[in-house]
Amino acid sequence: MEAAEAIAKVGQWLRAVHGPDVSGPAGLRVDTEKVLRIPEGWSVPYNTIAFLDEGRPEKEIFPPPSVVVREPDGELRQAHPHPGGLSVPVAFPGQENWREVVDPEYVKAGLGELGVPLQAVAGWVKVDAEGNQTGEERENPEYKAGPIRRGYPKPENTLETLLSFGSVGWLTRELLLIGLIRCEVFVPLDLETGKTDRFYFAEERNELKVFSSTRHLPSREHGWWKVDVATLAEFEHPPNLVINGGPTTIEDVSSGELAEIVKRFPRHEPRIDVHGRCPEAEEDLIRVAADTASRMGLPDPVKPPLKAAEKARRRGFELTAEECAKTVLGESWLKRLQMPEPPRSKPNDLRANGLAPAYDNAGRTVPRLDTFGKYPERDLDGFRYGWQRVTGAYVGFALGEALGAAVDRMMLHDIHAKYGIEGVTELLPAFDQVGRIGSLTQRLLFYTEAVVRSPHREQPESREAEQLFPGVVRGALQRWLRTQGAPMENADGWLVQVPDLHARRDADDAELNAYHQLATEAAGAAPLTGP
Repeated sequence: MEAAEAIAKVGQWLRAVHGPDVSGPAGLRVDTEKVLRIPEGWSVPYNTIAFLDEGRPEKEIFPPPSVVVREPDGELRQAHPHPGGLSVPVAFPGQENWREVVDPEYVKAGLGELGVPLQAVAGWVKVDAEGNQTGEERENPEYKAGPIRRGYPKPENTLETLLSFGSVGWLTRELLLIGLIRCEVFVPLDLETGKTDRFYFAEERNELKVFSSTRHLPSREHGWWKVDVATLAEFEHPPNLVINGGPTTIEDVSSGELAEIVKRFPRHEPRIDVHGRCPEAEEDLIRVAADTASRMGLPDPVKPPLKAAEKARRRGFELTAEECAKTVLGESWLKRLQMPEPPRSKPNDLRANGLAPAYDNAGRTVPRLDTFGKYPERDLDGFRYGWQRVTGAYVGFALGEALGAAVDRMMLHDIHAKYGIEGVTELLPAFDQVGRIGSLTQRLLFYTEAVVRSPHREQPESREAEQLFPGVVRGALQRWLRTQGAPMENADGWLVQVPDLHARRDADDAELNAYHQLATEAAGAAPLTGP
């Protein structure tokens, strides 16, 4: 489609909406000088004739409206007034108007310039001339669930968002490439030489390994080169890229693909080409360690927290600059507390000093290095009192189910309509009051009791004891079913004696019958196998 055809389509729409007088002195017309090719097709702006032809600024429509003419189908869509917002189908007088229901993941991504892919549209709702919903709905058979709903990690930046959207089929290859040239990548850099190791650049294949963020750099790397993809594509010999967007997303992009896209859709944002250090390798940390050692009376300052950062990065996390400074402070305190002469004072606020409370094997509270939940400290001291962490995991599971119980049967768009785009953020009444546990937590408790009572607990290396596990799980299910009203002779255990666990939650009869078949190995039930 040429620009002239797109302009003609928008002109026809303006006349259909505003009548034949639209081209009169008080009417509207297309601003032909600002028609642009965009990823979705053509951007065709329009404004008042008084402003465009007579130069009267008080008559300007601001912000200037624009219609997107899609290619190849020629669909007209009203552009969003703000960058990153999504366009919507225009309305024609006398025709039905169906409003798109776009997946919230795509709405919040800020990728409006790439258009609204059909695969990201869950369906449509019919609206009247005033924009009110009529109650009629249509599902989109081509809709695909987004990456977050599929269990992908939450993206950290635009590049990771693009890669995840491409992997679930929301973006075509062309749209993915258009988005990529507006992004920056990180290349590992040797801090001493200022060069990239041959491991990351294969000269014989002209292939460069790049990363979406410093969090995903190999754990041993502490320096980086940050550069935008468009700049790489314009090198004399542009490299083929292997983009690491995290543990679930790797994308190969050829130099030819990038060069062709950059020619058609040049990057207008400022270019980025800088070197830097990860937070744990910042030179200022050496000064912080020296000042802290002098203040505490340490013989030598502690080293920068490179090892701590490597442990965190191996687990998919990155220490922030503040956490690195606190690690230096915490290690300094631990070093000082181990010296024969006690310090003049001890930190009252452990967290503020890079420490966290722990328990020794006598149950006493002792300080340990704060790892900020990003990596474990491998020591066995205090293993007898690790039950607090286990308890926390169970409480977290129960809270998660209690949060979702009130909306368990609702569609996602209904949850957003009632509670906002972030969904449920506080406990709501469910099972007759706020904070009640559901059937998932009930079963978790019975499974746990079964594991505690299992022979495998006393004989963890025994293959014979391992073979008893299916029966252990069935016994747990049978005891839970007993609390839900199913018959069971001689039900033993402690949990079946807890009255509150006999509460019937959201499990219906069909679900209970299926569990009963599974637990009793009744005809048609799927057998439980394995440890």
